Amino acid sequence: MAQPNHDVIVQAIELIESRIGIAVGKQFQSDFMSLYMRLADGKPQTYFQQLRDKPDSSPEWQRLINILTIGESYFLREETHFDLLRKHILPKLILQRRQMGNHRLRIWSAGCASGEEPYSIAIILHQFLPDIETWDIEIHGTDINEYSLQGARHAVYRDWAFRHTDTLFQQNYFSKVDGGYQLRPFIKDRVTFRQHNLMQGYHAGYFDVIFCKNVLLYFDDPYVEQVESHLYHALQSGGWLFMGQAEALRSKRDRWQTHIFPGSPIYQRPDGDHGSADIDYQEIEPDKEATQPVLPVDIEEDFYTQAVVAIHADDHSAAEQYLSLALENNHQKVKSHTLLAWIFANRKAFPEAEAHTKAALAIEPLYADIHYISALIALEQNQLQETFRALQMTLYCDTYHALGAFMLGNLYAKSGQIPKAFSQWTKVQRAIETLNPSDYVSDLSDLTAGQLDALISSHLSDA
Repeated sequence: MAQPNHDVIVQAIELIESRIGIAVGKQFQSDFMSLYMRLADGKPQTYFQQLRDKPDSSPEWQRLINILTIGESYFLREETHFDLLRKHILPKLILQRRQMGNHRLRIWSAGCASGEEPYSIAIILHQFLPDIETWDIEIHGTDINEYSLQGARHAVYRDWAFRHTDTLFQQNYFSKVDGGYQLRPFIKDRVTFRQHNLMQGYHAGYFDVIFCKNVLLYFDDPYVEQVESHLYHALQSGGWLFMGQAEALRSKRDRWQTHIFPGSPIYQRPDGDHGSADIDYQEIEPDKEATQPVLPVDIEEDFYTQAVVAIHADDHSAAEQYLSLALENNHQKVKSHTLLAWIFANRKAFPEAEAHTKAALAIEPLYADIHYISALIALEQNQLQETFRALQMTLYCDTYHALGAFMLGNLYAKSGQIPKAFSQWTKVQRAIETLNPSDYVSDLSDLTAGQLDALISSHLSDA
């Protein structure tokens, strides 16, 4: 069997990433070579040439895509977004269309996997519109993975796809068949599925709403920017974009209008396309009747723990994926919102970071880490008074918060208040004295106790 040289592997990674956007170099790392060789059947150069010369709809690409993409979905995934669609987006949109005498809606589920998302949208519309038969409704479901789309068109689902729904959901919209539950035709026939690569523009007219959730987590920044531009130009003026709870726009955010609902930013192409309006923060009354299925505790712990491991490995993309799962399943909500706020703050996505801080504080107002994140956000925006206030609140909640005391000491030192800086730095030493040198001082940092102690010792000796 021929062994691939380094150049072939590098070229293959570059080709795959530029063609379909997925950051295979980061996602698969050392496993990519063995994966590539298995697909190449021992002919790495020949396989590369096949990929280079054929479209992503070809069997060679589809086999590869089926391995690289996850395709995990379920009905009403991230139920908060469907509540926003039902209670905030559709009422205004439907009223506007009725007043115009234009009974037409177009919705696109981009990266729809096996179809649960566009079918959930169809069900929401069926529930919302009593005169739905008088409307011209188009729901498009697209995915790059043709294998997943075959399952979507078949529309038979097992119990696990209903883990966030009640029994009435199944009874009203599905029929029991061998192998699972078959979606009934009056919903199934409302969705059209097409194979589509998000790296390419989707030339199917303009949409009122686009769902593109938990897809761009797997893309590198240059390709994210390309896809976000395609999504922007596929929306009607005033159209809406839903992304995953753990996602935020990464490029040219100023051309969008951002609506911050608790813990969940939603984006809108400005009406008239004259540039974005101010960020709009909106409060939502909690649904007292809503219930969330509870998964086993070991799964709850695992999502957040794996996110922390990814943070310490400087793999923020993987961390976002785990935190998205945690929030979807109502697990470790305060910690998950906090860690997401930290990720977005580091990315300088401040509206999204602030949305997650507000969501965390609404649950636990005296959680020290979230006040520390607020200090980071304020400092990044040169709001020194707010930075000091947030750090004081951090230390009020946790007197020996190592990162908060370290940051406050540094700020005191910069302003020439050396005795106050010494007081905070010695507090840090007391905070970490029980840790092993190799222990991380916080979920929010890759600093170990040994590294932080060395920094403090250096500061104390230099001051």
